[in-house]
Amino acid sequence: MSKSERYIKNVLLSHKDGKYFIDKIRTLITWEEGCRILDVGCGPGNVTSDFLLPILPKSGTIIAIDKAAEVICYAKEHYEKSPHVNFVQMDIVFPDPQLYKTFDHVISLYCLHFVAEQEIALRNIYNMLKPGGNFFFTCVVQYNAFETFAAISGTEKWKPYIVDYKSYMSPYQQSKNPKDDLEKMLLAAGFDISFIVEEPRKYNYLINDIKEIFLSLDCITIPQDLEDEFQTDLQRIIRSLGQIQIENGDEFYCTKCQVLFGHVTKSKRSP
Repeated sequence: MSKSERYIKNVLLSHKDGKYFIDKIRTLITWEEGCRILDVGCGPGNVTSDFLLPILPKSGTIIAIDKAAEVICYAKEHYEKSPHVNFVQMDIVFPDPQLYKTFDHVISLYCLHFVAEQEIALRNIYNMLKPGGNFFFTCVVQYNAFETFAAISGTEKWKPYIVDYKSYMSPYQQSKNPKDDLEKMLLAAGFDISFIVEEPRKYNYLINDIKEIFLSLDCITIPQDLEDEFQTDLQRIIRSLGQIQIENGDEFYCTKCQVLFGHVTKSKRSP
């Protein structure tokens, strides 16, 4: 099973919350005929195709980008079925300048917290919007799964199989006021802020399936013959961190995160 398949099957946070937040965006956005939408951090393409594409006007188009080559290849093969969506490998930190001022709307769901260079990414998104354009986003600012990730990555046994795990940690994980931190960077990038609200989210995963979540991450490559041992150590760490919940006799990994959901705009008077 590929990492993209594992991600779609097991990471409920991105898929279910993708629908949850796109339903919210749908009530707030005004589509224009022929509008161009940039989807930043599209991953394997399921959220883009299943939830974003169906709410567009028929003349709208989506450019969906992700820096990971594997997920873009997967998205092209499985979800690029419409002429209105195009999946492109691109890092929002190093975008194509030819795309500046070409998008009416930018949407980024569960991506920003993976970007260490927050100021650069936000400024690039601002530059890619047309004057008067909208940017809707979610950003995970605190997540107890990051604690699990840090703990397993710090063990001598598994450290050789995990590359640069800190790049998968939210830059706001240790912030005392992540909302203020993000607001300051958005304003510095040039945006006008409509709203930023805190959204607590929670998902439970059967403890016996827990390895699948972590093995879907690009930075983790565990040999197949060690996967069960990896899961056993994950379970031990999760229990030691008190991240367990019992429901009807079943043991679950209880993940909780704080998400910022926001809408900001680029002034119509912007040069």
